[in-house]
Amino acid sequence: MADSDGVIVVPNRRAGEIVNLAVERKNADDETRRKIKGGESVLSIKGLRRVLEEKGVVEVKGTWLDATAGS
Repeated sequence: MADSDGVIVVPNRRAGEIVNLAVERKNADDETRRKIKGGESVLSIKGLRRVLEEKGVVEVKGTWLDATAGS
């Protein structure tokens, strides 16, 4: 298989599986793009906002800051 990004060799016995995984990935990427175009942030879509907040990182006026750092 080849495209403008490169070439990959897939064993024939796994071709169907690999195609299915690629289609799943493309669908997930399409859904992420749709959400971003709808105004959602990548942090929220991927569940990273919660992870950052658990680590003590907070959003202040659209910028993420380490709340545990000294001033």
